[in-house]
Amino acid sequence: MDTDPKTEPVSNFLEGHKQVLLDYHFVSPQRDAQLQANFEKSGSISDLGTFLHAHQDTYSHSEQIAKGQYHHNTTAPDHTYTDPAKADRMAMDTFNLLVGAKGRITGNGNAKTDYKKIQGLVHDFNTTSNDKKKYKDLQGIQKIARE
Repeated sequence: MDTDPKTEPVSNFLEGHKQVLLDYHFVSPQRDAQLQANFEKSGSISDLGTFLHAHQDTYSHSEQIAKGQYHHNTTAPDHTYTDPAKADRMAMDTFNLLVGAKGRITGNGNAKTDYKKIQGLVHDFNTTSNDKKKYKDLQGIQKIARE
């Protein structure tokens, strides 16, 4: 969503295509529900990705959405370490949505990994700005998920 020319936020905003931002980045609760319903109906991985991206942006851009500021003049809201508590909530919500999506796609909505097993690493990831540390945390999460 952030790199596809049809949906990426910056050039679309600069070109006056505000609706792209409202549809994929600064979504209302109604649009968020619509994107989730689109995935639930189709079961498409692409629709899941579209929904999850927009849904996660509701966390990172919540202040901008509330103020009606549909611009992306900074990447700060996308950095988890600027508000780790919010990022932690988003991660747990995303985990739960992915477990539900697994049920929709495979018919088995059981999580292989208990979120509590990765919660500390997720929090560590969300609190650091060090890319090497983030990568190490991701590797730890992947290792646990594969067990």
